[in-house]
Amino acid sequence: GEVLRVQRGDDWLSRAVLAAGRLGAVLGEVAAALEGCEVFSLPLSKDGTVNEAESDDYMLRHPTREALLELGGRARGCLATLSSLVAEGREDAPRWRNVLRQQGCVSHTTRVVDRVFSGLSVPWKYALGNGAAFGEDLCLLSVSCCGFLRDMCKGNNANRVALMPQAMVLATLLEHSELGAEGAIEEALRCPPEVLETVPNDFFNLVIKQARARRLPRYPRVLAQTCTSADGTPVAANQDRVVQYFFTEATELVPAVRYSLPVTETDTFSADMWVSDRAARRYDHFEVSCLSLASDTDDEYLKGGERGGDPESLLFQYYLQVLQLMAAVCKGRNRAASSKLMERSDDFACTYNDLLFVIKHERMPNVLRAVACSVMLGLYVEREPHEAVGVVKRTRVWSKLHDSVPDEKPQRPDPFEGLAFSVRPPSSFNDLKDAVTSSLEAYSKIDLASTGRTYATLCYLQLCSALAKYGAFHAYDAARRVTVPDFEFLGGFVAVLSDIADGRKDVVHFPGPPMQDWMEESVANPQRLCKDRLRLTRPYTDGDVAEAKLEALALIGFLWDCRTDVRLTMLLDLYEDIVEDKIGPSLFASVTQQQARQGGDKFKGVDPTAGE
Repeated sequence: GEVLRVQRGDDWLSRAVLAAGRLGAVLGEVAAALEGCEVFSLPLSKDGTVNEAESDDYMLRHPTREALLELGGRARGCLATLSSLVAEGREDAPRWRNVLRQQGCVSHTTRVVDRVFSGLSVPWKYALGNGAAFGEDLCLLSVSCCGFLRDMCKGNNANRVALMPQAMVLATLLEHSELGAEGAIEEALRCPPEVLETVPNDFFNLVIKQARARRLPRYPRVLAQTCTSADGTPVAANQDRVVQYFFTEATELVPAVRYSLPVTETDTFSADMWVSDRAARRYDHFEVSCLSLASDTDDEYLKGGERGGDPESLLFQYYLQVLQLMAAVCKGRNRAASSKLMERSDDFACTYNDLLFVIKHERMPNVLRAVACSVMLGLYVEREPHEAVGVVKRTRVWSKLHDSVPDEKPQRPDPFEGLAFSVRPPSSFNDLKDAVTSSLEAYSKIDLASTGRTYATLCYLQLCSALAKYGAFHAYDAARRVTVPDFEFLGGFVAVLSDIADGRKDVVHFPGPPMQDWMEESVANPQRLCKDRLRLTRPYTDGDVAEAKLEALALIGFLWDCRTDVRLTMLLDLYEDIVEDKIGPSLFASVTQQQARQGGDKFKGVDPTAGE
């Protein structure tokens, strides 16, 4: 490896290919040698538990220990050199990953992991937990293998496909975060939908089995990653399997939720929400107060590492990931998945009123309110067969045509047909719309230090965009027989959106129905105006801040298109009035005068053959 890094001549490529082949062969030799090692068998007590007093000495004297240390060291050396070769490839990195796969490096690495952590029955869990024998060496070997597999899968779908049959091997290592398996699994699952569908059922069952043993956030997070491909396409087959295995057959894995009343009648936001493990034994049972975890940076509970030393924070993290899993299985308007969740909504605390309570609660953790918006979006708003409002296509030309059209509101199919009335939401989303818009007004000032508030702003904007798309900001106009935007409400709301996008409420003016302001600059091209005046420094272009601003701009653009639709209709109405009140009478008067000058009061007949 050192020689190849120094000698970057014309023959470097051929030398590196030969080196990759040799290193792959060494990995194969290591995997084959591990298969010949003697199986461990820890001494047990009479009750079937591990006899810790004798286990350390047994493992130190076991003949396989030295062989495993030697073979593991060789494997780590090979993987380190292979990783450096990939890094040295620079622009040829994708090609190098294909070469290494063809040399068998991926398959040999998974064989090593499988043999050490499964086939040999090495008591690695005991070794890691007690720090005895060679636990540190096992950790280093696992981290090297998983890190190499993760690097091999980056930007390479062929390697992801090759690793998919070995997903079970990596899933066995999820119990310990020190082994680095979650990163490799996450990268392997970033593959096209047709590949994600090939994840075996045993993978889901194994992850759920581990979740039954310990409520760790990584388990629902991994399940959620199987439901969506790298490009955001939902994988319906995996969504259905998660609903079946997790939310139907393992309902004890969904935390229990209860609510406490406000301390005083005037302080309604002192009402609290308590989360607990519904399957915990009596002496292990405890509850987590959600209000006690609120902060400006509480999005770390969702995006940060697991807080193993704090049981309350760890349970709250697990609950957030379960809510994220609910949103993931409903993504893409999966009606079957959302219907099954709604049937258990009382047990899972995901009824419309439960989610609305969290969305409206100003003192709840920002990250919890954000995740509640995602669940509300998937379960109740982004749902078949909700129809998007039409833009421009519904413009009417002549109001007198409506005399023969009955004045009836459009009848749309019921998206909650077949569900019990007790789990159905209200007939309209007015209360949800008011809660979302008022919360966005409170979140309108984006602060880089308040990452939790920024993430909540993004989720509220996504929910608000869906509400706008399905007509929550429109009202039925009986005169035109169509739904039109509620300009009285949108005037102030667009000011809030522009404040989120730019930090100034006076950037985009959203005038009402009068026609005289039609050609103002702020009306002519509001999206371009917003983008031109965005005061985004480099920190503002990273992460949720930029996403929130772009989402606000997209929502402004949609509302402006709806406004243009109404303006065209009003313009045609004005033209109709002009025709009826001015142009029509003027034409009639001019025809009458012309007839009078010609000395007749009737039109003169025309002989078509007169010119022949």
